[in-house]
Amino acid sequence: MLTNKELEDLVKSSTEEEEIEVEPALWTLKKFGEVFRMAQNLKEKIMDYDPMIKHSITVTRTITEALQPLQQMFNGLKRQ
Repeated sequence: MLTNKELEDLVKSSTEEEEIEVEPALWTLKKFGEVFRMAQNLKEKIMDYDPMIKHSITVTRTITEALQPLQQMFNGLKRQ
């Protein structure tokens, strides 16, 4: 189980690393919807289980920030 600090460090290090060009995943609107629903369910569980509101808000915001690259891809796919 990752601590908040470890999760934040992971997110920070992944955004600081140089981006590497790779083949894009075969994303569809359906797949994005599934992933975003899972993330929402996870955030809701964290809010339900963690009695420390400030802590759970920090964790859920970190999840949301980590999903931003997918959100941008989703927005681009919707425009097509």
